[in-house]
Amino acid sequence: LQRVFGYDNSWFVQALEKRGFYVPKWSHSNYCQTELSLASTLNLGYLQDLLSEKVLAAQSRIPLDELLNDSKLAKSLRGQGYVIASITTGFPPITFNLSDVNAYSKSGLSLFETALLNKTPLSANDRIIGSAFEMHRVEIKEAFASLASLGPKSARPKLVLTHILAPHPPFVFEADGSPTKNQAPYGFFDASDYLDNIGKPSDYVKRYPAQAEYVSKRVIETMDKILGANPNAVIVMEGDHGSKLGLNQTKIEKTDLQECMSNLEAFRMPDSVAKKLYPEITPVNSFRILLSDLFKMDLPQLPDRSWYSPFNAPFTFTEVTTRIH
Repeated sequence: LQRVFGYDNSWFVQALEKRGFYVPKWSHSNYCQTELSLASTLNLGYLQDLLSEKVLAAQSRIPLDELLNDSKLAKSLRGQGYVIASITTGFPPITFNLSDVNAYSKSGLSLFETALLNKTPLSANDRIIGSAFEMHRVEIKEAFASLASLGPKSARPKLVLTHILAPHPPFVFEADGSPTKNQAPYGFFDASDYLDNIGKPSDYVKRYPAQAEYVSKRVIETMDKILGANPNAVIVMEGDHGSKLGLNQTKIEKTDLQECMSNLEAFRMPDSVAKKLYPEITPVNSFRILLSDLFKMDLPQLPDRSWYSPFNAPFTFTEVTTRIH
């Protein structure tokens, strides 16, 4: 963020550390796309091992739905007596729809429907587009409120899965939380797709850190509420990828790998788990370490590796581990 945007978020890292979080200094994501990253993280393994060669060759994202909605993490904790709750913010592929309690926020349009709308004269209708931006603002605010409300202890232990689609586009917040000026068309475009369909690099440079600033403030606010109600809460906070101004969705040679694979991670764990964390940890190992320690599951640590893949061929992987280190 400092290199690409000139944005210093050290205050946020320090605020997390002050509240007992461990923030790895050299964390990276395992993949550079949300669905791939979350499917891997929540199933405690690499997609190359979780999916068959036939599925990988087909390049269809449909098999990711089962991995996301009925993950190994959720099944493991449900087997330990946990209630599974989930909170989402309108990104169509991420619904966690098999959760016991689901605060699922649906934007009303799928990715395909959004793309189709943007090809019609309706995309220029400020009332329609403005409503979509406002809905997304409400979704994010309500997600933080729901997360804070689920913080107190309950009769049964619970796993709360939360996906906040921010500071990722669409950009809807200024740094102080006020609404941005709408930048039509509305959509979930990021990286080179954002630059092709929404705005210029200068727009991204201005809007990403502003939204990051707002989200960071809400995160700290929410953590204080959760920890105030439940000081021993176990919290795993992870970005599923970094910012994507320099990511080309189809060409690795035109991609800033360091930017798109640099994700923030922060952990508030029992001491027995915290001492096993390390500066280069990637999300694939987060829950392996946690479950191995707390429930004595046989989940040995995996090598921390990272892959790039094009958006239109999500399972065509190029390993970039050594390049981002």
